[in-house]
Amino acid sequence: MKRARKGSRESKIGREKRRSDRIMHPVKVFYRMGRKKIPISAINISGGGVGIVTKVPFKMNDRIKLFLHLEEDDKPCIISARVAWCGPCFHSGLEFLKIKEKEKFDQFICDKMIYKNLG
Repeated sequence: MKRARKGSRESKIGREKRRSDRIMHPVKVFYRMGRKKIPISAINISGGGVGIVTKVPFKMNDRIKLFLHLEEDDKPCIISARVAWCGPCFHSGLEFLKIKEKEKFDQFICDKMIYKNLG
């Protein structure tokens, strides 16, 4: 198989499209199913979305209400999200659509990005 040259149009096809860097930081995440809050394992997070692993599969374009606890014993940020991609073993990527407490969320992401870049 012929490899595309770095920077060529072909090398960009099929590659992930990410608008912002991902942060590998433990965050408690839950989603609502009916009246129950169900925990999700967050793999990574950014200003635009979160990579997750669940115990049940989601479908592309499902709308989900997330509850992100950014710090221990903190009131969660409530986020409306859309399933942007689904992978094997219940891995999914969620795109954030609307973030309540957006200023608090943005500050958290900014702080973690600074820490990531200093380390």
